[in-house]
Amino acid sequence: MTKVTTGGVQADEVVLLGHTYLGEQTIAMTGASAPATLPPGTNFVEISASGGAVQASINGTASANSGMYIPEDQIRYIIKLDNLESLAFFGAEGATVHLIYKMEQ
Repeated sequence: MTKVTTGGVQADEVVLLGHTYLGEQTIAMTGASAPATLPPGTNFVEISASGGAVQASINGTASANSGMYIPEDQIRYIIKLDNLESLAFFGAEGATVHLIYKMEQ
């Protein structure tokens, strides 16, 4: 299993069964906060980065100091939140964040 670290806490990567696929999104980073477009009902998001590391913010605006760090091509983060309202990402130009939206049933 892949070990995931966020905010200094390490946990195993989790794959949940019993979820509904809601869609995907790719966001090119520009050096500014970029919001994701969450489909209604999203409470589970798979996140990966390519072309550079990316910072993320849950229910806020992302910056270079955001608490969630997603390394380039190394770790896929899986977030399960019942109060997920928004996601935003920050990364240098050339980095890309890849998102898969799901709803846990």
